Amino acid sequence: MSGWFFNGFSLFFVEILLKNQVLRGLYPDFFRAVPDFFRVYLTFSGCSPHPDIKQTCQGSTEDVRMGTSQALAKLEHYDAHDAERSTGERWVSMSNALTRAGHGLTLSEKRIVMCAVSKLDSAYSLQPGAVPRTRITAAEYAEIAQCGANAAYEGLQSAAKNLYKRQITFFEPVYKRNGQPLKPKRVEMRWVGRATYHEGEGWVELAWWPELLPHLLGLKQQFTSYKLQQANALRSVYSWRLLELLMRFRSTGRAEYDIDDLKASMDAPPSLSDFAQIKRRIIEPAVKELTEKDGWQIQWMPVKRGRKVTAIRFNFIPRVHVLKGE
Repeated sequence: MSGWFFNGFSLFFVEILLKNQVLRGLYPDFFRAVPDFFRVYLTFSGCSPHPDIKQTCQGSTEDVRMGTSQALAKLEHYDAHDAERSTGERWVSMSNALTRAGHGLTLSEKRIVMCAVSKLDSAYSLQPGAVPRTRITAAEYAEIAQCGANAAYEGLQSAAKNLYKRQITFFEPVYKRNGQPLKPKRVEMRWVGRATYHEGEGWVELAWWPELLPHLLGLKQQFTSYKLQQANALRSVYSWRLLELLMRFRSTGRAEYDIDDLKASMDAPPSLSDFAQIKRRIIEPAVKELTEKDGWQIQWMPVKRGRKVTAIRFNFIPRVHVLKGE
């Protein structure tokens, strides 16, 4: 069935629903949600729906794929060492395995580490035994955090004290034994082998942990990339992590995460044991911040097995200029 026929049928069906006053009275919450859902859905399909949902489709999902291709093409010619490039204009790239892992970082630590990652050339493979060192200045931190000089110095100093202790948590799948599924392996790894802070000079220098480097350098496939400026306005590490988890699937605009995997990726504390708490403390605030501060369009829904929520499904569109690679 062709895309234009399906979209046309969808529009016709929604129009009938919206005009049914009896159903509106019985299910007011549903009818408040329908227009917003289809506005996002039809955008995925290349439509630019009018607020009353009545409009024909003039594009296709190829438009979204083209935007992603243009962004990736720019990334191929990206020079991580360009001194003229502002901090926000740099790209962060990491393997999908690292994207899914628990990062174990506070917001200030996340800013420093991702700023440092953006200074690495993700397409370049190091010689065996080489360990790169990356320096972040207070001015660069201030640009990312959108804060003053004093706050930047304090953020650098505070984060530098703890970065050496921070651990990444990978969960690697394992094969079945005697036909029975086994729990994934838990692998913990440091971000850095050394963190140096020069008091009074306003910089911190990170020496990367050697085993981490394959997740940051020599990336040819199965990696996630985004512009650092996308996270500039964020004030929650949960929002930043959701940005990364969704950007992993930016070519499709659809992502689904098992609830336990999502908790692990978000470094959710053990106290957040049920879905209601995860929804209230993590998902809703993160979606709200990405929507309000970074211009995303996000629809999400719980996926249930019986009465239990087992996964979260996201439909999303990042900011337009992110897709176009501008």
